Amino acid sequence: FSPVTDQAKRAAVRQKHRLPEQYILWVGQVYPTKNLPRILLAFAELRRRFPHKLVIVGSRSWKAEQELAPLRSHGLESDVILTGHVPDEDLPAIYSMAGLLLAPSFYEGFGLCLLEAMACGCPVVTSRAGACPEVAGDAAALVDPHDVEAIVDAAAVILSYPQVARMMVESGLRRVKEFSWETCARETLALFERVVAADAAAVDRDR
Repeated sequence: FSPVTDQAKRAAVRQKHRLPEQYILWVGQVYPTKNLPRILLAFAELRRRFPHKLVIVGSRSWKAEQELAPLRSHGLESDVILTGHVPDEDLPAIYSMAGLLLAPSFYEGFGLCLLEAMACGCPVVTSRAGACPEVAGDAAALVDPHDVEAIVDAAAVILSYPQVARMMVESGLRRVKEFSWETCARETLALFERVVAADAAAVDRDR
């Protein structure tokens, strides 16, 4: 994942997935811990102030219809694009063209989409809950996922002030360099080795 600046590539992905010129992005599987009802309520307020649409990228999972209910109850159907699953090779361009990633989940075991967005130069609004603060560090706007007004305010600042968005992009590009699959593998192996050593020591003590 990296910023996609090639205009032909961006135009092709935009046309392929029928993306609007300006949009707020959400990426993931649709199920309850993702907090989509509040994200949709926040967007209902944001669309009164900004020209952006909301693009929801990802497949539907457990209780998806319930999670997407505000689409109908708040009349958002014409301003929300549901792409369904998209190929991995299209995601960098989708992130790169977004005004921001809106991802204030109730819980994330890791939150890979946060790093994907940062790596593509997309500002991030995420949650103070779960693993999100540990992953995002100081490179994202952190909000209470239950507080719709806080979600709106954080997104509005990014969309209103280009200099804030640029600062967040720069912070995100620095932050993502702290993560790699090589580091993940090395630290996971080290953990396994510590567990095995501890088990071996316990067996020795019991003899």
